[in-house]
Amino acid sequence: MDLIHNTTRKHFTKYQKLAENFSIGTQIEINRLKGREETFMGKPKGYWLEKFHADPHLNNHPLSDFDSRFGFYGGMTKAETVCSLKHTIIFILLEAEPVFKDK
Repeated sequence: MDLIHNTTRKHFTKYQKLAENFSIGTQIEINRLKGREETFMGKPKGYWLEKFHADPHLNNHPLSDFDSRFGFYGGMTKAETVCSLKHTIIFILLEAEPVFKDK
């Protein structure tokens, strides 16, 4: 199943870099390589896929769950933490293809 997600290059690049710098998606990739169930933030991939289909910005998942991870990744603001986690779910866990709204 091919998923797409609208974004801007600036937004995508910033949060891809933060996710990589803080190794946020590393466990997903390890599980994928080892053939294990892919999960993130204690939820299986299927849960996030349902949430994504209902709202591709994942605003249907409690913000408090994202906020509770603030401070795990030093140097990020709370907003950056939330955006980095959502970026990881959408583009690393669900492997959505970015569709850039800007040229």
